[in-house]
Amino acid sequence: METKDVRSNCQKNIDQLKPLSLAIELVNKLNASEIKYCHWKNNFDLEQAFSGNDDLDLLIERKGYEEFLSIVYGLGFKLAANRQMQIPSVFHLYGMDQESNEILHLHVYTRLITGESHLKNYHLNIESIVLKQCSKSLYDIPIPSADVEMLVYLIRYFIKISCLPGLILHLLHKSEFDDEYNSILSRMKNDEAILSTELLDDKLVEEMFLTYKNNKSLVNKILFGLRIRRKIRYLNRYSVISQFLFRYWQIIYRLINKLVLKQRKRLSSNNGSIVTICGLDATGKTTVTSSVYKWLNKQFDVKLIHVGKPPPVILTFPIRLALLIYRKNKYGKNEKKAVLIKSDSERNDSVGYVYAARYLALAYERYSLLRKAKKWRERGFVVLCDRYVSSGLGQMDSPRIDASNSHSKVIQLIADIEKLLYSYVPQPDLLINLTVPIEVAIQRNNSREKQDKETDNELIERYRVNSSMNYKAENQYEINTETNINDVLASVKTLIWTNV
Repeated sequence: METKDVRSNCQKNIDQLKPLSLAIELVNKLNASEIKYCHWKNNFDLEQAFSGNDDLDLLIERKGYEEFLSIVYGLGFKLAANRQMQIPSVFHLYGMDQESNEILHLHVYTRLITGESHLKNYHLNIESIVLKQCSKSLYDIPIPSADVEMLVYLIRYFIKISCLPGLILHLLHKSEFDDEYNSILSRMKNDEAILSTELLDDKLVEEMFLTYKNNKSLVNKILFGLRIRRKIRYLNRYSVISQFLFRYWQIIYRLINKLVLKQRKRLSSNNGSIVTICGLDATGKTTVTSSVYKWLNKQFDVKLIHVGKPPPVILTFPIRLALLIYRKNKYGKNEKKAVLIKSDSERNDSVGYVYAARYLALAYERYSLLRKAKKWRERGFVVLCDRYVSSGLGQMDSPRIDASNSHSKVIQLIADIEKLLYSYVPQPDLLINLTVPIEVAIQRNNSREKQDKETDNELIERYRVNSSMNYKAENQYEINTETNINDVLASVKTLIWTNV
């Protein structure tokens, strides 16, 4: 049997990639247990998977699955799923590597479910054979013997290319198929035969291998794939009609999802989370929030909202429009700031109607936005909030209408409604408050390229007013951001991963 040495390329990749400590620890714990498992496919790409750039495809013996879950949950892994693409006996678990803050993805099988990329329409019931004939590979992870892995690879290959969607995907990713085949072939001895099972007899297995190896025409391979399908049709998970309907439903859904919906997986360990990152000016709040969003959004359904600057809603749009016209008439085109400070009553201590209307509208917009956040959380989203409401009157993101000196019943009523709206917002599940000394904040603010940024005196006054912010949350933490931004991000990510 001809071989092709791919070890030099693998070694080159290993030298360039560093395995995640979490992946090494997981394998060590699994090897120390009684669980039978292996990395059953894509073994040519193990270095990528161990570095977090690809997922680990693990086959777990069914009777050891509960013990497996106990181990991975103990390492901080979380179960997640996209309900539109769930497959029985196939699970997705995600863990965060503490050293790199990278997410490690485990693609876990308790049955060998394979087939077309969008369908996974066959159950190859040879799990016991695959798990029995294993040997240690890269980083001591067990992989199937070469003859078993070649059998599984060839069945997967011929199933995929014998339908139009699978054929298209194969042509787009042909080099990956070739790499996997050559990697398996390099481990086979010259006189070693591919395993035959009750699935396929010796003659058909040999013919399947020769059809692949001898570079038969694509048409011949497609026709042979149809023969394989007929031979193992009793392993099909769907009827002919169901298979057709589900295949193209999946294709349509995935296309729409990629272009429009952009749905990802949702964590199954809880009913969603509201995570808030707060902090005064120049604490790095926006930088941290943006980085965390990009980190989580690679794998999970995340909503990012800015509580400090909520979008208008139908009820407040007329008020916003009226305030805009008011400001234009009062300040003209040279107005630098769009915030009204008791604008229609600057000569006395009472609260003006314009001021009250502006902050009542803002309170309702925040209430509406956070009511949506609560609904997203109930649907399983991680809702990431830039800033959050507090209870201190006159402080940032808090009630602003002080009607204690007002003789107007209308102003007093508006103030009561504002406080009521703030009291109705949901508590976040996790609140991380970023802090920094005022001297550092001034230095950072002066170095920022921002139009109409605060003066030193304005920043000092804002810190004085807001230094005692009182938040309510299920879990609260405070992080000083004087340190290196990477250290801050590591602390924030660890807190979030622990609490979501």
